[in-house]
Amino acid sequence: MILLLTCFLYFLKYEYWWLFALAGVGASQTLILTQWPAAKYGTIPTLIILFVAVVSIADHFFEKSNSRIRDRMTTFIPADSVQLVTEEDIKNLPDPVLRWLRLSGAVGKPYIQSVEMKQKYEIKLREDQTKWFSARATQYSTIQPPAFLWSLEMRVLLFLPVKGRDSFQGGEGSMMFKMFSLVPIARATPDTEINQSALQRFLGEIAWYPSAALCPEISWEPVDDVSAKATMEFQGTKGSGVFHFDPLGNLKKFTALRYMDAGDKFVLREWQVEVIDTKEFDGIIIPSKCRATWKMDDGDWNWANFEVLEAKYH
Repeated sequence: MILLLTCFLYFLKYEYWWLFALAGVGASQTLILTQWPAAKYGTIPTLIILFVAVVSIADHFFEKSNSRIRDRMTTFIPADSVQLVTEEDIKNLPDPVLRWLRLSGAVGKPYIQSVEMKQKYEIKLREDQTKWFSARATQYSTIQPPAFLWSLEMRVLLFLPVKGRDSFQGGEGSMMFKMFSLVPIARATPDTEINQSALQRFLGEIAWYPSAALCPEISWEPVDDVSAKATMEFQGTKGSGVFHFDPLGNLKKFTALRYMDAGDKFVLREWQVEVIDTKEFDGIIIPSKCRATWKMDDGDWNWANFEVLEAKYH
């Protein structure tokens, strides 16, 4: 009876269905043991239900951990502000950046405090991988203080579910990916290389929240008529990258020397994100389709293609 109730709650997507599953598994297996060996094969469906329940428990706590990270981020968001980005604010920026901010629609609109996005990905986990893994991601970013939480769901080898997150908070970066939300397959904890790499990711992604170009943590210097170097320093972590534009001010790509995990060590390699297409969200024109590439010794590794499906600004 408990297992039937468990199935009903599972299909209703009740958050805590697994509590009933554990109770049902315990009761079922107790009865099976009393009728052993005649009922021994009943252990098989019981173990299947137990496995699904354990995975759901792991998934539950993984999502709760994400929620705690986001809650910490929202704690520091200032009250709603009507302060607008003005021509006076942007007048000292390099000309390519100035043209970009005007073209994006950021000038004349309120400073962005946070953005929440839904994204679609194609990912290659290895340089020699031929087929793409499809994935869905959500990202929440705050501007003051600079932070982001990116969470991903994908399946590898056709059916194995993987969940992961990448985050930047307080000047520190971290990353965790788990199969079935249970078995760690990749992990990075805060250190000099991880922190700098996460900061550079935040820096490149101001393309999605253009008014962040005016953050006090970011300084600009011109490179030429169509590119400018941005340097960001926050909580003891520092990194830089170059934004490349066309003559009109459309953002074309972001490049940076960024630390890459090479197995037993981190190595500096050029990281490039190219803008394939743009789209307007809430009156702001941002990159909607992009291609991410590592410049390797033996050629380019296009490891990710992604699309912004939704962007909500606050």
